[in-house]
Amino acid sequence: MVMVMVMVSHMDGTIDDRATAHSSPHQPTSTNARSITGQFLYPAYATYKSLGRRPTDHAELERWLMFWSVVGAWTAAEGIVGWFLEW
Repeated sequence: MVMVMVMVSHMDGTIDDRATAHSSPHQPTSTNARSITGQFLYPAYATYKSLGRRPTDHAELERWLMFWSVVGAWTAAEGIVGWFLEW
């Protein structure tokens, strides 16, 4: 949630100061931060740890590679659908 100060000028020369609260899709919130952590930061860390472990646990490595394949496919599909909807 972002607080924005709005100054409104009236015809008689008076000015109203109003604080308006609104959510901006470009400003991260605590929910977005948790979502980003859960969706990208932890999986990236777990993948890094899985790749660095010797001997390699192939089942764990396959699980994380499948996760990143699904994330990549979803992101690509989302971009294509978004492009068609904007067009």
